[in-house]
Order: sequence, then C-alpha cells, then structure tokens
Amino acid sequence: MVYLHPGHHADYYPGAEPIHLKVIFRKPDGRLLGAQAVGRADVARKIDVLAAFIQMGATAYDLEEAEMAYAPQFGSAKDAVNLVGMIAVNALHGDAPLAPWEEAMGSEPALRLDIREPNEVAQGAIPGAVHIPIGKLRESLELLPKDRRIAVYCHSGKRAHDATRLLRQHGFQAENLSGGYLTYLTLRNNKARS
Repeated sequence: MVYLHPGHHADYYPGAEPIHLKVIFRKPDGRLLGAQAVGRADVARKIDVLAAFIQMGATAYDLEEAEMAYAPQFGSAKDAVNLVGMIAVNALHGDAPLAPWEEAMGSEPALRLDIREPNEVAQGAIPGAVHIPIGKLRESLELLPKDRRIAVYCHSGKRAHDATRLLRQHGFQAENLSGGYLTYLTLRNNKARS
C-alpha cells in the first residue's frame, strides 16, 4: 500500500493544493487493486486515471511508465500517478520496502526513526520515535540496531526514501513509512473519529 501527499500541480507554481492518495497493489506482481484520494483540487482526474488503470488490470510498473500531461499549472513532470508507481516498484524490487503502518504503530513496533529537522519535530512527532535528522544520519549509524526493523519517516516520504536506501546499503533492516508524518496524522485522526 502506498500513501502519497503530492500537490495537485507542480509545487513551485502558485496555488498547489495537496492531494492525499492511497493506492493498494498486490505483491509480488504489482497489480493495482484499489485507490482513494482526498483533496480540494484535481482529485477526480487522479482517481479517473487510477480507476482506468485498475479496470485494465494494470500494475505499478504501468503507472511508473504512464505518460501524463505536463504543464506546471496542471500537472508536474512526474505526476502523482507516476510517483505512486515508482514507490510501489521500489518496494516490489526490495530497493525501498514499505513498512506497514499497522505494524509500525502496533504494540511491538519496529524502531521508529524520525529523520525530520528539529523545527519539524517541535510541531509534533510519532510517539516513541527516535529522532536523528537526515543530515546527521551517516555519522549516527552506530546508534541504530542492525538486529531490529527500522521504520523510517519524514514529513511526506521523500527524505525517508533516501534514508531507507542509505540504511539498507549499510546493512540495516530499514523500511519507509509511506507518506510520512502526514499519513500518521491522517490515520490518527481517522482512528479518533471512529
């Protein structure tokens, strides 16, 4: 399952609104099984594209290579649909595995590693997380256990992807908490409502 929180168009173009995406794919072949999206702009287009791919039996590999329209005010060079595919394919190949949120938030969780900057952590963090800013991660590797799963998170997932790759290259059992702190806030708020 991939969680993603991109802007509805290129973030450098004024007025980008976040879209919160959740896409479910099947292991090991990456076949797309379902999608949800919430946001104030361009949600219908994202869901229409994903629904068409699901209907045709497409996979995450197909999303990764999809050709989407590019114009900064309408869509990024790599659309959110492409990014979902890239994240899922990285997970399928084992390059950047995704930590299941249910396990990461359970009673016996993996070590949660927050790699955000101190000013971000001051605004809130996942309870029990160890904080090492990504800029200090290389020099802090000896502080982390190699015999325990590490669920890495940042604000939305990009820096956690990079940190997960770094940790795995150094022999750690690292996985990316897909969607980062934004997904945690969403899941926490949904749980509080139910």
